[in-house]
Amino acid sequence: MREIGPRATSILFPRFRRQMIDWLELMHRRHSVHGLLEVDVTARDAVRRYRAATGEPLSFTAFIVASLARAVAEDRHMHAYRDGWGRLILFDDVDVGVLVEREMEKERVPAGIVVRAADKADVTQIHREIHDARTGSDRTGAL
Repeated sequence: MREIGPRATSILFPRFRRQMIDWLELMHRRHSVHGLLEVDVTARDAVRRYRAATGEPLSFTAFIVASLARAVAEDRHMHAYRDGWGRLILFDDVDVGVLVEREMEKERVPAGIVVRAADKADVTQIHREIHDARTGSDRTGAL
């Protein structure tokens, strides 16, 4: 394990996982199969309870981003990057990409933002960041 910066570490890419990459490259040439899935969104009740208790809005997207980031942070390999030298780059923070709808020239267009260190951020902070990106009041995170 080697520190490669203030927020990342590199380790050797496991040999047994190289075979998996080879299989994935072979499977890439095959046809894709798309499927539908059902998701339980009872977490919306928690968002509604938060709004009722505090009077402040909270987006369901912010709740999902915060939950996803915390789950990924529990296993750093889920948020790793494989470089060209056979190493995995493990990041200390979990950054999450989110598409928001922004109005530009009287048209609604999708814009990508990156919520930095979402695993350490409060849900209300994530909500404010997404809201600011939607309204254009903070353009620092826009892609």
